[in-house]
Amino acid sequence: MKNRKRSKKKYDSAINQVIELENERLKSENKPEIKRNGAS
Repeated sequence: MKNRKRSKKKYDSAINQVIELENERLKSENKPEIKRNGAS
């Protein structure tokens, strides 16, 4: 299970990217943003 940490990091950054895009869209619609626990 050597690659687990690396793939988790990749996975986290992908999620963060999606959340950022969603937040931009929500902001433009004046809706509350998504808050994600554990995001740096």
